[in-house]
Amino acid sequence: MAQRLARGHSHYSALLWSLLALDSRNVFFGGFAMLVATLLGFVGPLALSGIVYFVSKRATGGEDVKIGAIERGYLWLIAVGVALPLQGVIMQHRHYCMARMGVRTRSGHARVRPVTDHRRGRVPSVRPRPRAKHAVR
Repeated sequence: MAQRLARGHSHYSALLWSLLALDSRNVFFGGFAMLVATLLGFVGPLALSGIVYFVSKRATGGEDVKIGAIERGYLWLIAVGVALPLQGVIMQHRHYCMARMGVRTRSGHARVRPVTDHRRGRVPSVRPRPRAKHAVR
């Protein structure tokens, strides 16, 4: 880490690399969940525009474009009914995963991949080394 800081990297990038080393699966899942939730957040305004267009067409006696047997305005209603609760569930699960990762990081119980001994293909033992015997004077 000191080498990265000496090369001009900030403390924030060092923190990010440390978090990725501790629990990369939750970090990537949290980023992906945030991306999906942000994209689902755009459904509301788009659907509102489509619903207003649908209602204004109906008020003037016209018909909206049909997709199959259903008019597009009804599909916008279904999209809002599905997207907004799904966005809430995804954001809640993301918050739970990030809080769990924070607790693991603070408590030291993060999943760290063990270093293997490549000569034997197994994890080295963690036995304490015997103390050196000092002569008592």
